[in-house]
Amino acid sequence: MTSIALNYFTASLLTAITTFVLAVFVLSIDPRSKLYRTFFLYTISISLWSFPFAFIAIVKDKNTALILGHAFNIGVTFISTGFVHFVCILLNIKNRGRLIRACYVISFFFLLLVPTKYMVLGVVPKFGLNYFINPGIAYYPFVLFWGTCIVYGLYKLFRGYLVSTGMRRNQLKYLFFGSLLGYIGGPANFLLFLVLNFQCFPLEVMPVLLS
Repeated sequence: MTSIALNYFTASLLTAITTFVLAVFVLSIDPRSKLYRTFFLYTISISLWSFPFAFIAIVKDKNTALILGHAFNIGVTFISTGFVHFVCILLNIKNRGRLIRACYVISFFFLLLVPTKYMVLGVVPKFGLNYFINPGIAYYPFVLFWGTCIVYGLYKLFRGYLVSTGMRRNQLKYLFFGSLLGYIGGPANFLLFLVLNFQCFPLEVMPVLLS
Protein backbone atom coordinates (compact mmCIF):
# COMPACT_ATOMS: atom_id res chain seq x y z
CA MET A 1 0.00 0.00 0.00
CA THR A 2 1.39 3.41 -0.97
CA SER A 3 1.56 6.28 1.51
CA ILE A 4 -1.12 8.11 -0.49
CA ALA A 5 -3.47 5.14 -0.29
CA LEU A 6 -2.78 4.77 3.42
CA ASN A 7 -3.58 8.45 4.01
CA TYR A 8 -6.85 8.17 2.05
CA PHE A 9 -7.82 5.03 3.92
CA THR A 10 -6.96 6.34 7.41
CA ALA A 11 -8.55 9.77 7.01
CA SER A 12 -11.73 8.46 5.40
CA LEU A 13 -12.20 5.58 7.85
CA LEU A 14 -11.66 7.92 10.80
CA THR A 15 -14.25 10.30 9.35
CA ALA A 16 -16.72 7.45 8.87
CA ILE A 17 -16.35 6.24 12.46
CA THR A 18 -16.43 9.64 14.15
CA THR A 19 -19.43 10.93 12.19
CA PHE A 20 -21.35 7.70 12.87
CA VAL A 21 -20.66 7.92 16.60
CA LEU A 22 -21.57 11.62 16.63
CA ALA A 23 -24.82 10.97 14.75
CA VAL A 24 -25.91 8.24 17.16
CA PHE A 25 -24.89 10.27 20.22
CA VAL A 26 -26.81 13.38 19.15
CA LEU A 27 -29.92 11.40 18.25
CA SER A 28 -29.82 9.61 21.62
CA ILE A 29 -30.13 12.96 23.42
CA ASP A 30 -33.65 13.52 22.12
CA PRO A 31 -34.90 11.23 19.32
CA ARG A 32 -38.11 13.28 19.06
CA SER A 33 -36.30 16.51 18.21
CA LYS A 34 -36.62 17.44 14.54
CA LEU A 35 -33.27 19.24 14.75
CA TYR A 36 -31.47 16.20 16.17
CA ARG A 37 -33.11 13.82 13.70
CA THR A 38 -32.06 16.03 10.81
CA PHE A 39 -28.53 16.27 12.16
CA PHE A 40 -28.48 12.47 12.46
CA LEU A 41 -29.47 12.00 8.81
CA TYR A 42 -26.94 14.62 7.71
CA THR A 43 -23.99 13.10 9.57
CA ILE A 44 -24.96 9.53 8.64
CA SER A 45 -24.74 10.61 4.99
CA ILE A 46 -21.16 11.73 5.63
CA SER A 47 -20.39 8.38 7.25
CA LEU A 48 -21.97 6.48 4.33
CA TRP A 49 -19.76 8.43 1.96
CA SER A 50 -16.54 8.06 3.98
CA PHE A 51 -16.68 4.32 4.67
CA PRO A 52 -16.62 3.00 1.06
CA PHE A 53 -14.40 5.92 0.09
CA ALA A 54 -11.81 4.60 2.55
CA PHE A 55 -11.69 1.14 1.03
CA ILE A 56 -11.64 2.18 -2.61
CA ALA A 57 -8.19 3.57 -1.82
CA ILE A 58 -6.76 0.16 -0.95
CA VAL A 59 -8.64 -2.50 -2.95
CA LYS A 60 -6.81 -4.24 -5.78
CA ASP A 61 -9.79 -5.82 -7.52
CA LYS A 62 -11.35 -3.67 -10.24
CA ASN A 63 -14.90 -4.97 -9.79
CA THR A 64 -14.79 -4.34 -6.05
CA ALA A 65 -13.44 -0.85 -6.68
CA LEU A 66 -16.31 -0.15 -9.09
CA ILE A 67 -18.88 -1.30 -6.51
CA LEU A 68 -17.27 0.95 -3.90
CA GLY A 69 -17.19 3.81 -6.41
CA HIS A 70 -20.95 3.55 -6.81
CA ALA A 71 -21.48 3.01 -3.07
CA PHE A 72 -19.74 6.13 -1.80
CA ASN A 73 -21.86 8.24 -4.14
CA ILE A 74 -24.99 7.16 -2.26
CA GLY A 75 -23.80 9.07 0.79
CA VAL A 76 -22.51 12.02 -1.22
CA THR A 77 -25.92 12.43 -2.85
CA PHE A 78 -27.55 13.39 0.44
CA ILE A 79 -24.77 15.26 2.25
CA SER A 80 -25.55 18.63 0.69
CA THR A 81 -29.32 18.28 1.04
CA GLY A 82 -28.95 17.13 4.63
CA PHE A 83 -26.75 20.15 5.32
CA VAL A 84 -29.33 22.57 3.89
CA HIS A 85 -32.12 20.84 5.84
CA PHE A 86 -30.16 20.99 9.10
CA VAL A 87 -29.21 24.66 8.67
CA CYS A 88 -32.79 25.66 7.80
CA ILE A 89 -34.15 24.03 10.97
CA LEU A 90 -31.29 25.27 13.16
CA LEU A 91 -31.80 28.89 12.05
CA ASN A 92 -35.59 28.56 11.79
CA ILE A 93 -35.54 29.90 8.24
CA LYS A 94 -39.03 30.88 7.11
CA ASN A 95 -40.67 29.33 4.03
CA ARG A 96 -38.04 26.58 4.05
CA GLY A 97 -40.42 23.77 3.09
CA ARG A 98 -40.30 24.23 -0.69
CA LEU A 99 -36.53 24.59 -0.71
CA ILE A 100 -35.99 21.44 1.35
CA ARG A 101 -38.46 19.41 -0.71
CA ALA A 102 -36.83 20.56 -3.95
CA CYS A 103 -33.38 19.56 -2.65
CA TYR A 104 -34.60 16.09 -1.67
CA VAL A 105 -36.32 15.57 -5.02
CA ILE A 106 -33.11 16.47 -6.87
CA SER A 107 -31.05 14.27 -4.54
CA PHE A 108 -33.35 11.31 -5.13
CA PHE A 109 -33.08 11.89 -8.87
CA PHE A 110 -29.29 11.66 -8.69
CA LEU A 111 -29.58 8.67 -6.35
CA LEU A 112 -31.41 6.79 -9.13
CA LEU A 113 -28.44 7.50 -11.39
CA VAL A 114 -25.80 6.30 -8.92
CA PRO A 115 -25.72 2.67 -10.18
CA THR A 116 -25.50 3.79 -13.80
CA LYS A 117 -22.68 4.88 -16.10
CA TYR A 118 -24.22 8.36 -16.12
CA MET A 119 -22.64 8.86 -12.69
CA VAL A 120 -19.66 6.49 -12.82
CA LEU A 121 -18.16 5.44 -16.14
CA GLY A 122 -15.63 3.12 -14.54
CA VAL A 123 -12.54 2.97 -12.35
CA VAL A 124 -8.92 3.53 -13.34
CA PRO A 125 -5.59 4.11 -11.53
CA LYS A 126 -5.48 7.71 -10.25
CA PHE A 127 -3.74 9.86 -7.65
CA GLY A 128 -1.30 7.07 -6.75
CA LEU A 129 -4.22 4.72 -5.96
CA ASN A 130 -4.92 1.37 -7.58
CA TYR A 131 -8.39 2.53 -8.66
CA PHE A 132 -10.50 5.63 -8.54
CA ILE A 133 -13.67 6.56 -10.38
CA ASN A 134 -14.08 8.26 -13.73
CA PRO A 135 -17.17 10.48 -13.52
CA GLY A 136 -20.04 10.13 -15.97
CA ILE A 137 -21.97 12.90 -17.69
CA ALA A 138 -24.44 13.36 -14.82
CA TYR A 139 -21.69 13.97 -12.30
CA TYR A 140 -21.06 17.48 -13.57
CA PRO A 141 -24.57 18.89 -12.92
CA PHE A 142 -24.62 16.87 -9.70
CA VAL A 143 -21.51 18.63 -8.41
CA LEU A 144 -23.02 21.98 -9.42
CA PHE A 145 -26.14 21.19 -7.40
CA TRP A 146 -24.06 19.85 -4.52
CA GLY A 147 -21.83 22.91 -4.38
CA THR A 148 -24.78 25.31 -4.60
CA CYS A 149 -26.39 23.66 -1.57
CA ILE A 150 -23.16 23.82 0.43
CA VAL A 151 -22.54 27.48 -0.41
CA TYR A 152 -26.14 28.33 0.51
CA GLY A 153 -25.88 26.52 3.85
CA LEU A 154 -22.57 28.15 4.71
CA TYR A 155 -23.90 31.58 3.73
CA LYS A 156 -26.94 31.16 5.97
CA LEU A 157 -24.78 29.97 8.85
CA PHE A 158 -22.50 32.97 8.49
CA ARG A 159 -25.41 35.40 8.33
CA GLY A 160 -26.92 33.74 11.38
CA TYR A 161 -23.62 34.13 13.20
CA LEU A 162 -23.41 37.84 12.35
CA VAL A 163 -26.85 38.69 13.74
CA SER A 164 -26.73 36.46 16.83
CA THR A 165 -25.41 37.24 20.30
CA GLY A 166 -24.06 35.49 23.37
CA MET A 167 -23.84 31.71 23.49
CA ARG A 168 -25.82 31.37 20.27
CA ARG A 169 -23.22 33.47 18.44
CA ASN A 170 -20.42 31.24 19.71
CA GLN A 171 -22.36 28.11 18.71
CA LEU A 172 -22.88 29.35 15.16
CA LYS A 173 -19.29 30.57 14.88
CA TYR A 174 -17.84 27.14 15.67
CA LEU A 175 -20.39 25.41 13.48
CA PHE A 176 -19.69 27.70 10.54
CA PHE A 177 -15.91 27.50 10.67
CA GLY A 178 -15.97 23.78 11.40
CA SER A 179 -18.25 23.18 8.42
CA LEU A 180 -16.16 25.46 6.21
CA LEU A 181 -12.98 23.55 7.02
CA GLY A 182 -14.75 20.24 6.47
CA TYR A 183 -16.04 21.25 3.05
CA ILE A 184 -12.67 22.62 2.01
CA GLY A 185 -11.06 19.32 2.96
CA GLY A 186 -12.97 16.07 2.44
CA PRO A 187 -15.34 16.78 -0.48
CA ALA A 188 -12.52 18.46 -2.40
CA ASN A 189 -11.51 14.90 -3.32
CA PHE A 190 -14.35 14.32 -5.75
CA LEU A 191 -14.13 17.88 -7.05
CA LEU A 192 -10.46 17.17 -7.78
CA PHE A 193 -11.10 14.24 -10.08
CA LEU A 194 -13.67 16.29 -11.99
CA VAL A 195 -11.06 18.94 -12.66
CA LEU A 196 -8.50 16.37 -13.75
CA ASN A 197 -11.06 14.76 -16.09
CA PHE A 198 -12.39 18.00 -17.56
CA GLN A 199 -10.00 18.09 -20.53
CA CYS A 200 -11.05 14.61 -21.63
CA PHE A 201 -14.76 15.23 -20.91
CA PRO A 202 -15.96 14.81 -24.53
CA LEU A 203 -14.16 11.46 -24.86
CA GLU A 204 -15.51 10.31 -21.50
CA VAL A 205 -19.15 10.95 -22.32
CA MET A 206 -19.22 9.66 -25.89
CA PRO A 207 -19.94 6.03 -24.89
CA VAL A 208 -22.84 7.29 -22.76
CA LEU A 209 -24.31 9.49 -25.47
CA LEU A 210 -24.05 6.78 -28.10
CA SER A 211 -25.46 3.95 -25.95
